Amino acid sequence: MNKSRTVCKECIANHYWHHMDDPKRFFKVLMGDFKNGVTIPRKFVANIREHLSEEVKLEAPDGETYTVQVAREQNESVLRSGWSDFACAYELQLGDLLVFRNSEKSHFKVRIFDPSGCEKELSCVPMDGTPCVKERKVSHGNHMQSSTGKRMAIGNPSVSRKTLKTNPTDSPSQKKDEHVPSSEGIQKPMNSGGGVQKRTKSCIVLPTGYDMTSEQRAQITTLKQKIQPELPFYITAMHRRSVASGILAISKNYAMEYLANKSGIIQLSRLDGSKIWAINLDITTKEQYAVSTGWIDFIRDNKLREGDICVFQPSKSKDGVTLIFHPLEENHRLQPPGHIPSTDTISPRHGVPKPPYMLPCRKTLSDQQMSELNKKVEAIQSKIPIYVAVMHNSNTAHNKMCLLEFGRDYATKYLPCENQTMRLRRPGANKDNTWEAVFRVQNRRYTLGRGWRQFVDDNKLKPGDLCLFNLMTNTKQLTMNVHIIRKRST
Repeated sequence: MNKSRTVCKECIANHYWHHMDDPKRFFKVLMGDFKNGVTIPRKFVANIREHLSEEVKLEAPDGETYTVQVAREQNESVLRSGWSDFACAYELQLGDLLVFRNSEKSHFKVRIFDPSGCEKELSCVPMDGTPCVKERKVSHGNHMQSSTGKRMAIGNPSVSRKTLKTNPTDSPSQKKDEHVPSSEGIQKPMNSGGGVQKRTKSCIVLPTGYDMTSEQRAQITTLKQKIQPELPFYITAMHRRSVASGILAISKNYAMEYLANKSGIIQLSRLDGSKIWAINLDITTKEQYAVSTGWIDFIRDNKLREGDICVFQPSKSKDGVTLIFHPLEENHRLQPPGHIPSTDTISPRHGVPKPPYMLPCRKTLSDQQMSELNKKVEAIQSKIPIYVAVMHNSNTAHNKMCLLEFGRDYATKYLPCENQTMRLRRPGANKDNTWEAVFRVQNRRYTLGRGWRQFVDDNKLKPGDLCLFNLMTNTKQLTMNVHIIRKRST
């Protein structure tokens, strides 16, 4: 009797997955580090494997569609690149429940429910082409004043959310919504007598959905107490477009009150005055952000990257305005939206923290390679992700075409955006284990050319070998330590 029931259940399961044309569904309760990625249930993947590609489309009820990469990590299928854009756009939170319906090949329709059990209104109402405006109350002593800030999704330019529309010129002034002022606004507080009090609160402008940690805020508070600046700090973070283009949006109200009342040149200075950069400030725009250009040399000279927090102290003199740069001591990079430190109590089948390494897009490793890679990465203990390159014939050929290309996801986040010489080092006792190769950025490709073949020859690299590139942050020259995992003969 029991055997008969078991067979019956197997038949039913087989009929459901392979003979019924109805869409298949699964749900996820958001837990852990969910904004970095979520897993697709193994049972679901096993039964629709032929209909699941390495790139899927997620469609919300409002009709917007997001492209997300499916990565294979430790026998799990994980929604990775592009997922954070989706999570940020719909303001996903811990405890939200998402129902995925596979409407066609690699296309999922997603319904989003909040912890109350009701569907999230934000995911259902189509945007009408104008940014969503949120009312925010800002407290000034005994008074309350309203201010508005525009909510805008930031991330992959392929995202089709209507709030991201720009005109064909795509001018810098149209990227002003990449940052949203915090509740530490820039309005002048009024005292009980109607006069203007000296404002001491910093103006904090961070990318949408990001926030500083309590430790980072404590560092800024300590810095403020130590310096006691006459003018409030301007605190921002490097956005991807700022790092690439050298253009930074600045709060227009802050710029006009503390920097200049018209377009012109201001100066950036290191704390010790050892170097100064000229910045062109354009505040003629009618929008809430002014545009400043000329940051590229400052960004490169200080080795700033996407997410790095910058604290600027304005100083006025007869020679003009200077922004003094105060770098934070440690942990100066913003945490991604929804970041929650991983613990052993968090189920790895829900929120999935990013691994401490990055593989090229659509590249998978064998179980043996994964085991060796995890051991090596754990031994290296790098503070930033390690780039893992799998050697192919094009990487090891004995001709002029021998080169190595870094994955775009890794390169845009961690490597510079200009051509220069990269130093390659093999960790070990021999200090002579150093090579130099030409690092080139062209047409959104990041490659190692001349000099790479010498590294290949000297280290006897062959197709199938793994090269682990660990970026050094304490060197003046662009330097990467390279660890090699040899392909094992079968």
